[in-house]
Amino acid sequence: MSERHPALAPHRDVVHQYRSRVRQLRRLERYRFAYIRYFHPRVNTFHDGLGLPRWPIIHPYETYGESAEGIYEFCFQYNQRVEVRKRLPLSEPLRWETCLPMLFAFFALYQRTLVFAYAEEQDASDYE
Repeated sequence: MSERHPALAPHRDVVHQYRSRVRQLRRLERYRFAYIRYFHPRVNTFHDGLGLPRWPIIHPYETYGESAEGIYEFCFQYNQRVEVRKRLPLSEPLRWETCLPMLFAFFALYQRTLVFAYAEEQDASDYE
């Protein structure tokens, strides 16, 4: 009785994939919430200094699809202005649940940019 039924193995894989996908979507929701809640104009000032596009403003009442469209536009403009190895992945169709690599790369870039912007501001204030 301790042996597993062979017909249930594919079912377990499907359930595991579904749960993994749900975890990824929840993580993206947390990133989106943090981006909206803690967005700081400092990152736009930092990007302006480098000649990069401005970060999109995502309104809390926007749908996930509208947010994905704004992020796609930013990624497209960003990829035109940086070297090949620093480009972000672009994903279509623009649905929140189908463009995970682009969204994860966008939020990771935002976190890095925020750190660099704070560091640059700190360096500037040290010399004043």
